[in-house]
Parts: sequence; C-alpha cells; structure tokens
Amino acid sequence: MKPSPTLIFVEIEGGVNLGLICRLAENFDVNEIRLVNPQLSDEDYDLADVFASRAAHRIESLKIFNSLDDAIQDLDIVFGTSGVVSNSYPWRHAIGLEDLIQILNNLNIQNFGIVFGRESTGLNIEEIEKLDFIVRIPTSPKYPSLNLATSVAIILSWLFNNKQSGIKKTVEPEYLRLISTYSYEISRIILKKDVLAKNISYSLKKAVILSGLSKHDIKALVTMLRRVYSQIKGEFKG
Repeated sequence: MKPSPTLIFVEIEGGVNLGLICRLAENFDVNEIRLVNPQLSDEDYDLADVFASRAAHRIESLKIFNSLDDAIQDLDIVFGTSGVVSNSYPWRHAIGLEDLIQILNNLNIQNFGIVFGRESTGLNIEEIEKLDFIVRIPTSPKYPSLNLATSVAIILSWLFNNKQSGIKKTVEPEYLRLISTYSYEISRIILKKDVLAKNISYSLKKAVILSGLSKHDIKALVTMLRRVYSQIKGEFKG
C-alpha cells in the first residue's frame, strides 16, 4: 500500500489559497487536509468554496486542530516546507525533492504529513523543531518565497509523478525515532552543546534513512546506540 499524504496548514490566512488547495487535493489523491488554528473569516470560507470548484466538498471535511502537536501526532513522519532555511540552525538544513521521494521509498509507513506555514511569515523555529525534515523547492535566490498554493501544487505533483511500487522498505519509523533520540542524548551528554547535539542527531537520521541499510543493520545500530547511551548516562551520573 502506497503512503498517502496528509496536508497540514498552520494558521492559513487566505480563502483563495484554501480553495485552490482543496482542488489540488482532488487532483493528486491527498488523504486529508488539516488546519491548525486557521485565520479565516466567513467571507474567506465563501471564497474557498468558489475557488475549490468541484472540490468544494473538501471544505466540509477539513479537520481543525488547536495545535501543531495535535495535528501531527498520529502521522508516521512529518515534513515541513520553508522558502528560506537559516544557517543559524544547522540541524534543519533542507532536503531536496529528490531526497523526499527517496525517504518515502525507504520508509515502511502508511501515512505522512506535509506541513505548510503561514502565507505571511511561514513556520517559526519552534514549529520547525517538531518536524522530521524540511523540504525546500529550488527557486531563484532573488525571490525564494512561493505562493502557498503554488508550493502545494509543486510538491504534490512531484509526489504523484514519482510514485514507485515494489520498493523494498527497510526503515521502520520507530527505529528512526530511536536513532534520533539516542544520538541526540549521547551527543548532548558528551559535547554539552544542545545545538551541536541536534545537528548530529539530524544528520545521522538523514544518513540512515537515505543509506539503503537493511533492517538488520538498522536494528543493530539502534541496539548499539541504546547500549552506548545507557553506559554514558551511568558514567556521567556517577
């Protein structure tokens, strides 16, 4: 079974964009649309209904959440989008669209989320830290920011046209979470620098998921990290 995308929009501000997004969801077989604290008036929803055209039924099935945590808690892996990725947060270097496809091909998942930020300010750093990977659509550095609905269209088109079947999926989401957690805790204890620990954790998670390692190799890595963490934690407590 191919994983189905769930789209999550944080504080969406425009009815026109919402209508176009509903239409795109029909075009590209989107599983579900979720809104986190939408900033929409009744007039915005009326506009959305017009611009959604024959996909207007999607507006009736929108799921509304009070927080990003609630909106993503049931998903196997969550990607975010950003027009500009700051070097101040090296553990959040963006992946490309090719990497997005490879990650999905290697992961043994049923569903995944793609989070889009506000039309005006995008996602803040606290929201970005809740996500597994940040995806950036390549654009001219003169004007890197894309319209929200345009970003959705590009990513969904890329996903839809790069679906692959028969791929041997070797990475279990739970093992990926453990690799990220243990490598972060080990690095934090030894290096005593949170930013560097996050960078190492993110880099190792990314390397593992793109490496094509077998399930046996990944399980062995998790076991090793767990034992190292237990040993280091005991030594530093002592």
